[in-house]
Amino acid sequence: MSVTFNQVNKGVRTINRDTKSYILYFLILVISIGALKTVINEHKVEIVKMEIEIEELNAQKENLLRQKQLYEEILELKEELELNLTQQIDILEKDTLELQEENEQLRTIRAKLTAYSPLDNRDGQQAEGNPTRTSIGRRVGRNIAAADPKKLPYGTKLEVPGYGIVEIGDTGGALRNDDNNIRIDLFHNTYPEAMNFGVKNQEIKILEWGGD
Repeated sequence: MSVTFNQVNKGVRTINRDTKSYILYFLILVISIGALKTVINEHKVEIVKMEIEIEELNAQKENLLRQKQLYEEILELKEELELNLTQQIDILEKDTLELQEENEQLRTIRAKLTAYSPLDNRDGQQAEGNPTRTSIGRRVGRNIAAADPKKLPYGTKLEVPGYGIVEIGDTGGALRNDDNNIRIDLFHNTYPEAMNFGVKNQEIKILEWGGD
């Protein structure tokens, strides 16, 4: 079987075209693989970045959870403190009221009230010496009362119901010699007024203690 030159030349050209195609396909494949590797590497970098971000977010989440727990504990403590303070305030208010009541009781005494009229000394027993001055030199008047200074020191202020506020600034023998009573002599302008007042036993309030 004989082969002509043209046939050989044609076959060579066919092989060259196929080789070029293979080479082209190979180059395309190599380029594609390189591009794919580049894309994969870029994705790997992005994945690493995302993993880092996820770790940071998880850390932030844990930190926020700890802060939330801390705030909840603080709120519980705040509620406990408020409850405790409320209870203490209630106790203090109760104690204060009890002390006020006790103080009122201590400042309330029962006294024997009598009357004198030094400026209208009809019976000769209403004043000794200058009728316008008390035994310690105070000017007589409705605001000055007489008592035993050992029981109610000079300067003690009293609230006498139905009469008013007086200050102990005078004394007398009958007042000092009454061992059974806390006796207070109240000033009246005239003898009839003093006699009309008579003698009364009632509770009076001590507003301020006198003496040193």
